[in-house]
Amino acid sequence: MRALVWRGVALLVGLAVIALASASLWRQALDYYGGHWVYAPEDAAWVLGPVARKLIDQTFADANQRIVVDHGVQILTWGTLSASNVDHKSRPTGNRPGPLIWLQRELRWRAGGIAADSPRPDAQYLARLVRQTQAMPGPYQAWIQARWAAGRSKTSHLPFVSNSYIVGLASRGEATTLAPVVSMSAGQPDRLAHWLEAGATRIIWNPAVQKLDPVARTTKAIYSELAAHDATLQVMIGRQSAGDGRRPWVPPSIVRAALDAGVHVELIIGGPIGPDGQRVMPALFDLLAYAGHANRLTVSLAGVLASNRIDSVLWPLLQHPQFYDQLVYASDYPDSARPGAVALGRLVAEGFIAPALEAPLRAIYDVNPLLFVLATMRAVHLPQTTLTLPATVFFATPDSPSGK
Repeated sequence: MRALVWRGVALLVGLAVIALASASLWRQALDYYGGHWVYAPEDAAWVLGPVARKLIDQTFADANQRIVVDHGVQILTWGTLSASNVDHKSRPTGNRPGPLIWLQRELRWRAGGIAADSPRPDAQYLARLVRQTQAMPGPYQAWIQARWAAGRSKTSHLPFVSNSYIVGLASRGEATTLAPVVSMSAGQPDRLAHWLEAGATRIIWNPAVQKLDPVARTTKAIYSELAAHDATLQVMIGRQSAGDGRRPWVPPSIVRAALDAGVHVELIIGGPIGPDGQRVMPALFDLLAYAGHANRLTVSLAGVLASNRIDSVLWPLLQHPQFYDQLVYASDYPDSARPGAVALGRLVAEGFIAPALEAPLRAIYDVNPLLFVLATMRAVHLPQTTLTLPATVFFATPDSPSGK
């Protein structure tokens, strides 16, 4: 009997050890695949070698006293920051996410510098983001985006982020660090007018979620308000997530009415492949080629360095230098901070980046992933040519309506 008891105890101890080891391995795996940088952003001057430091200098060499304008930075939050506004509703709804959604969320949080079981993930994320911007060799402005309420679905790893929270964060820092992009709502035009009157200059619209009729009378009234305030409308096109498991198609033509109404429009490209193949880029080039829209239409580079966007988005854009002046830089942070999210090895192998730059770029990632994305984008060229994106894609005056 005593032997059986001891065997039972030994079995329980063994199971406990296995459980602890498994939990530890899970945490290590999440840390590695979510973000495994080694140093703090402030360490760059001490740990980077001369080649990496020279590459950083070259990244900012033609800034000409302008600032980097990053048109696409996400905010991760569950409403734990004490300074959150009263209508900030990013807290979990009580629905337990499925395994895949949980994994996506955890990896995204690690990419943003949020530790496992952090008691204040909001503050930890913001601290990491701001430290990276402040460690840049020159001024850096990040447009932080509100997120529509469909993200509150239990099937989404992107919780709702309110306009109040975004505007509040931007107002707490320097204007050249964080700037707000508020979410568009046709159902509450008075609230949209409120944010415009409060000084918001950028509005984001995801038609896959905010189902607005682009030519409806109420929507045209919104365009008039945007044009009157010289505001920029960011619109998500292509294959987009609706927050409930669906991925509907949003054609680029959805913005024609806004452009005709005199609104500055910035397109954010989602999945470019539709039911019958490549659909975004031909329609996008048709829009860009129309002279009447040239001064009011820009295209975000968010996500173009990902492996599944190199052939379908990056390559076509680089092949059309006549449209370079209508491109704007966006880091797509924190998604771009995940190891491998920027397909550096493939970019080198296929001739977009010089092989000699791969090692210094990886070293920059180890210190500052936000700077890594910028330096990588500045190093990209059209294969077999010396054609690179001009400085105007990256540097601008912060008060320009289009960010150019």
